[in-house]
Amino acid sequence: MRLTIGQKLGLGFGGVLVLMICSSLMVYFSLQRIQRSTELMTTHAVQALRACDDLLIALNRTTSATRGYLLLGQSSSQSTYFESEFTAAYQNVNDSVERLRPLYGNTANQQDRDRFQSISNLVVDFHATQQAVRDAGREAGTGPNRDFSKAIQVMETQSLPKSREIRTAAEALREAAVQQVAAAREQVDSDRQAASVMLSFSTILAVLMGVVVATVLTRSIVKTVQALLAGVKTVAAGNMTQPPLEITTGDEIGDLAHGFNQMVSSLRTILAEARVTAADVSTASSQIATGAQQQLASLNQTATSLNEITATAEEFKATMQEFADRAKAVHDAADETARRARDGMKLTQDSSRRIELVRSNALAAGESVVSLAEQMQRVGEITASVNEISEQTKLLALNASIEAARAGDEGRGFAVVAMQVRELANQSKEAAGRIEGLVTQIQRAMTTVVSKIEDGGRYSDDSQQLVQRVGAAFEEITSAIDQTRQAMGQINTGARQQELGITDLVASITEIDAASKESVAAAEQTQQSINAIEQRLQTLTTSIDRFEV
Repeated sequence: MRLTIGQKLGLGFGGVLVLMICSSLMVYFSLQRIQRSTELMTTHAVQALRACDDLLIALNRTTSATRGYLLLGQSSSQSTYFESEFTAAYQNVNDSVERLRPLYGNTANQQDRDRFQSISNLVVDFHATQQAVRDAGREAGTGPNRDFSKAIQVMETQSLPKSREIRTAAEALREAAVQQVAAAREQVDSDRQAASVMLSFSTILAVLMGVVVATVLTRSIVKTVQALLAGVKTVAAGNMTQPPLEITTGDEIGDLAHGFNQMVSSLRTILAEARVTAADVSTASSQIATGAQQQLASLNQTATSLNEITATAEEFKATMQEFADRAKAVHDAADETARRARDGMKLTQDSSRRIELVRSNALAAGESVVSLAEQMQRVGEITASVNEISEQTKLLALNASIEAARAGDEGRGFAVVAMQVRELANQSKEAAGRIEGLVTQIQRAMTTVVSKIEDGGRYSDDSQQLVQRVGAAFEEITSAIDQTRQAMGQINTGARQQELGITDLVASITEIDAASKESVAAAEQTQQSINAIEQRLQTLTTSIDRFEV
């Protein structure tokens, strides 16, 4: 299997990388085990130790409170203090038991579960015995000759044994927790040590593997490179008879050695062919020198004739250029005239559109004025109705005044109102008359506006027709100018083509003249080059003879 240098490096250092990854995974799993052991120690064992210590302290407080109640509970204040102290201490006992319940209530260790169940049952019995001791103490009375024999008997036969059993079970749980902490610490230390050993071992192994890979690759590369260097020095000294290099690797260095062998073989062939070619070139150069002298004489005669042809072509070129310039000037003038004609046609088209827009606006305004006149007619009709209503109102007011006069004093107030109504009717009639006059004036003005708008529409139609005739004239002018431009463009194009043809002719003659001069110079240089080739051939033959083929 052929492996390149890159593949060899990749396999070697890939193995080192895989080893380091495996080592890192092992260390990671060890750290996970350490974390689990630490969590077990902190979440179970340490909490169990604290709960057991709190339970033992609470038992001591409970017993102390009962003893204090027996010895010092003569007064009501002391009795109340020790009662409250007993209650608080026993509550601490219950709290400690409840803290132990999630740790040992469902534990897999049957012995620890039995111990916790025993403590849970004994706490209830312990409370009952403590209560019996205090009841016996109350029965002893409060005098100086109190008899505590019954209370002491209850304490020694019932309370203290329960307390000792609770202490024994709690201390057993505490000892088990201490052992769990010790075991967890040992497991943590063991995992930590294993991780350290594994990390150190894998690091040393990775370093050793890297050194081995680097050494093997270096040796395989350096050996072939040294052989190549020796071969290159031999070739540089002119010795082409060395045997081919031995290829021991299949990588890029082996390809380089194979290419060196091919290069040496090719150089041998080239040097052998160069010797034969040098002899042939020496014979041919003598023949080329004779032909070059004959060619030089012929080229000098051709150069003299070309100089006369070039002068005549230059004069004809100047004449055609002047004609082309004048044709171009006429063509440019026609372009400018056509442009201005098109601008005039655009202006007439814009004028036509604007006149049509003015005509449309005038018609729309006329329609609006007619509509307004119709509305003003309706206003006049409404004003006439107001006049009629005013007249009727005056008659009604007059009738009301007559009826008020008949009524005498009782109708005076109604007469005043009738008179005011009549005055309002007169004012309404006068206002209606003024409105009617204004409406009449507005209608006359509207009639005048409509007449003017109709005149404006006729004028717009006339202007539209004039603009259209002007536009048609501009189109004819533009068409004529376009024809003129096309004709001048064709003339200009023909003149330019003739000018270009003459220019090309002059350039060709000039090039031929230059080529003939260059040919003369080249012939002279050929003569000199042949002499130089003879000298080079001698030098080349000497250099080729230096190599041993």
